[in-house]
Amino acid sequence: MANIYIKYRDRIERFLGEFAEVQPADAIPLDQADLAALPSTIGGQVLASRPGANFQALFTNFNLLTNGFNWDPSGKGSFTVAKTLETLDGTRTSGECKVLAAALLGLWVFPPPLGLGQSRSTPKASLYRFENYSDDDGFISHHPLLGVRNLSPNILHPHGNRSDRNTYQPLYQWGDHKVVFYDGKLWDPSYKEVWNHEDEMVAFDFTGQKHPKDPNAYQVKVVTPNQAKGWLAGQTMYIVLDLNAGGWKGPYRAIG
Repeated sequence: MANIYIKYRDRIERFLGEFAEVQPADAIPLDQADLAALPSTIGGQVLASRPGANFQALFTNFNLLTNGFNWDPSGKGSFTVAKTLETLDGTRTSGECKVLAAALLGLWVFPPPLGLGQSRSTPKASLYRFENYSDDDGFISHHPLLGVRNLSPNILHPHGNRSDRNTYQPLYQWGDHKVVFYDGKLWDPSYKEVWNHEDEMVAFDFTGQKHPKDPNAYQVKVVTPNQAKGWLAGQTMYIVLDLNAGGWKGPYRAIG
């Protein structure tokens, strides 16, 4: 992979900001060596798939060509534009969700030949932070048991064993999550899903109540159900923070 996107950082990082639409829309001149090396980068490969001014096509091709990117939330809060550009170069292969979302947005808004030059298009695309209106607890999402982008679930079954990945629930507790908002939808390159509204991302919502007998047990309400698990919409249950067991356990239908 070549260091092309990071080399032009001073010309393109402004397009990831709040007022990208006021930036010059002219193509960025690359020298011949960089132009020749661009197809070797992840960003260049996505653009070579010719998504045009079609966000759905860009999203689909981006997910396919970043399939080797590992979702690593341990870097939460350490987002930098440099990490985003390294992801587009292909020299970085792991990071938090905002890195991936910003990379997707970058390919949409960066001027050619580094992007599709859609910073001035309507509707506008932008980074979006979702924490389900709770800075304290965030939310719990449905999460494939086999993981997604090499990230496994983080909620253990009430009778599970943290050393056995098979005893985890298909759930993940998030403090927050970053996606791209475009045309009334939430485009999520971490989960490789398009959400029509925020609630679709939420399996369980924290109610703000704790169990009267266990201060480590948090009441949660089912938002999007899982019929196979018996988690029904509107049902209230409990999730327990048990650091001795490795973190979150649950959900419990009742706690004595």
